[in-house]
Amino acid sequence: MGGKKKHKKLKHRVVPDVLEQVATTTAAIVPSSAVALAADGPVGLAIATVLFTGALGFALKAGLAWKTKEAERWWDAVCEGDREAFEAKLDARRDEPHVRETVLRSVRTLLDATDPASTVPLGRLSRWYLDEQRTPDAFFRGAARLLAEANAEELADLRQIVAYVLTHLEHDRCTLAYQEGPNGEPPVLHIEQHLPQDRYLGVMKRRSWRSAASAERAFELLDQSGLGRSSRKHGQPAGEVRRTVAESLHRLLRPSEA
Repeated sequence: MGGKKKHKKLKHRVVPDVLEQVATTTAAIVPSSAVALAADGPVGLAIATVLFTGALGFALKAGLAWKTKEAERWWDAVCEGDREAFEAKLDARRDEPHVRETVLRSVRTLLDATDPASTVPLGRLSRWYLDEQRTPDAFFRGAARLLAEANAEELADLRQIVAYVLTHLEHDRCTLAYQEGPNGEPPVLHIEQHLPQDRYLGVMKRRSWRSAASAERAFELLDQSGLGRSSRKHGQPAGEVRRTVAESLHRLLRPSEA
């Protein structure tokens, strides 16, 4: 029991701003000024739980309580492995810019996310940048946008696309194209590799796919997050993906171990 109490105390010392920001109480939530700058929308919502009563106040508090749970899940994913050692190391570096930027941007994404399926991938993204002492860059920002926007089904589709690319792509980038199956056969995705000197190599590897709408949405998410390009090929949804991006996304979207 003693070790557990010490562990909890350290956790709250390492990320008090995170827990303050997403915690809800019957009285009030007092976020730090640093988190307030990073997520002014949710701060206003937190204050609203104090000012409003009745059904509206209950609804606001219920929403914040849900985010509190997701914050705990996110932090569990961040601390995967030797938790005490990681938290102690992070505590020693808590004032370094890359730590504050990574934590605050992660919290903002957590608050913006529309589906709990994004929580663990976001934790992996945060841990990756904290371990490597990297300040959030274009990939971090793009991945955060993708995780904030995608739902569980869309993340599952992206996971399949990433696995498909890593299995069959030998060069730097490729185009994935949706195709309707002939003679009533299921629709498929077809992969076409980009070669030097603007040449292309069609890889006759196809995988079944749910629908044109799901393919189009997956490519749209990659495009909007700056992690790929959405297009049309023969009137059907298509998208361009780089192997390096697919490798990075696989690191975040891999299935959780049982």
